[in-house]
Amino acid sequence: KKQVLVELFTSQGCSSCPPADAVLSEIRTRSDVLALSYNVDYWDYLGWRDTLAKPDFKTRQKAYARARGDGQI
Repeated sequence: KKQVLVELFTSQGCSSCPPADAVLSEIRTRSDVLALSYNVDYWDYLGWRDTLAKPDFKTRQKAYARARGDGQI
């Protein structure tokens, strides 16, 4: 059986992230899904410092954007 990798880039300070977090929590129970969550730090400027964020996660997300060619994160 094939597995699907799902990566979510999220932040404690992001107001639109909780719905995505909920979806990841739901699908992570599937046997065919490997779900990973990466907390990014670029929302920290809003005043809520994400205690789980690491700069490497932002770098990873930006690498995906470059690979896609659209630069959107």
